[in-house]
Amino acid sequence: MNVMSRHVVIRGKLLARKIAAQWGLKLLTSFSSERRSLGAEDFCSLGAETVGTAQREDLLARKIAAHWVLKLLTSAQREDLLARKIAAHWVLKLLTSAQREELLARKIAAHWGLKLLTSAQREDLLARKIAAHWGLKLLTSAQREDLLARKIAAHWGLKLLTSAQREELLARNIAAHWGLKLLTSAQREDLLARKIAAHWGLKLLTSAQREELLARKIATHWVLKLLTSA
Repeated sequence: MNVMSRHVVIRGKLLARKIAAQWGLKLLTSFSSERRSLGAEDFCSLGAETVGTAQREDLLARKIAAHWVLKLLTSAQREDLLARKIAAHWVLKLLTSAQREELLARKIAAHWGLKLLTSAQREDLLARKIAAHWGLKLLTSAQREDLLARKIAAHWGLKLLTSAQREELLARNIAAHWGLKLLTSAQREDLLARKIAAHWGLKLLTSAQREELLARKIATHWVLKLLTSA
């Protein structure tokens, strides 16, 4: 196949994809606007010439499942869901064109980054997400509230920093990140072992010992401050 023929084939494929996308969008819009007034059979028959039977059944099954999940929500939950959607919609509206393009670019990059992962890496990522989800589920109500309070405090603590302080914090984080990257595997394992030991060492201290340790840290901090100023 010569170059010209190949270009014709590529253009033909691209046109076919665009037409398919256009009709897919048309059919979805039609499903969305007419589903309330149609029965299941009529609903399935929409776009019969362009959508296969298996695809229609799959689409119908998904919509029915989504419909019942929404039905099972309480009135308050539905209102909350609606409020979240409206808020998300307006936040997106208020973004500038450049911000929207950047957001799209990030999503595409994240999508392709995930695509480029190996099967084992994807499974590991999924396992981490599930572990994090269940770890949060297993926390008591008080622990979750404490975690939320810490996050809010951290957020506002960051907000109250000056621009220079935020830049310094970012610089420190980057330095720490690259410093960790440059460590050998053995050094990283040693660092992890030290952190685990420190964590469990702190856990095993009594309440009085922890308070004393905190007092020592505060005293050391202020002594260092006074020395620097002197």
